Amino acid sequence: MSTMTREEIEQGLQENRFAPGGTARNAHAEVLAAAAEASGDSELFRDALDNLINSYLYSSESTKMLVPFARLLQEYDKDPGAFSKGGHPLPVLAVQVGGHGHQRIPRDPPGVRHRLAGRDGAPLPHRGLQRAARTRVRAVVRRCDR
Repeated sequence: MSTMTREEIEQGLQENRFAPGGTARNAHAEVLAAAAEASGDSELFRDALDNLINSYLYSSESTKMLVPFARLLQEYDKDPGAFSKGGHPLPVLAVQVGGHGHQRIPRDPPGVRHRLAGRDGAPLPHRGLQRAARTRVRAVVRRCDR
């Protein structure tokens, strides 16, 4: 695979923003994010991650959006000042990702999911991860609001 130039990645991101949602758009966003990461340009990589999250957000692959969101949080941890420049929509993404994931939490009676998972009442491990993710999202939103 040949490397893409910054201009090619930026053009691809622009085209992908207006492409119809679906797996093709998601696949293109994944390729662009990988190319942006390989370029070493942090700003371009953040834009590509933002594009990837928005591609996943309302598609059938929406459960995949937590991975690029976690990568975006890692970028925030490396350089929080970069997110205040240019008005990066990290707080908006945090609310979208957090709210979107919350809508998918099943509302089964207590214990049903545990039995279905064969855990005999032991808590499911993803609950702690969801709580940790929500706590992390709230902390980032509070820092960005300052």
